[in-house]
Amino acid sequence: MVDQYDEESPLKLVSISDSLGPNDDRNDVGKLCDSMVITMPEALKKLIEDNNNIHLKGDNRIRFIVADVHVGWILNVACELGIKGALFWPVSATLFHLVSSVPKLVDDGIIDSYGKNTTLSYFCF
Repeated sequence: MVDQYDEESPLKLVSISDSLGPNDDRNDVGKLCDSMVITMPEALKKLIEDNNNIHLKGDNRIRFIVADVHVGWILNVACELGIKGALFWPVSATLFHLVSSVPKLVDDGIIDSYGKNTTLSYFCF
């Protein structure tokens, strides 16, 4: 683990305010998500533009963004600015496959829209 900030590292981690106040409940997922979607895209765009205007040429320009799949809107901002990116999901591939299969399971009548098994049989993914 690095004990201090490495000025020479090509990777820089930054944070953007969710615009909630110090007394706001960040456990209120609806409020947090609404705040993030309303305020964070513009803040991210400004952060990238400010950084890239300072570093018009050279290695310090933001050229690629990696973001958690739950904040996928970040790639929309990156795309607007001509920046490539990737999403990652830090949970297992099995869970990703399960979640991404839900629409097909509903369409095929295996589960209903509440996730209940409608076939009364076991099934594998």
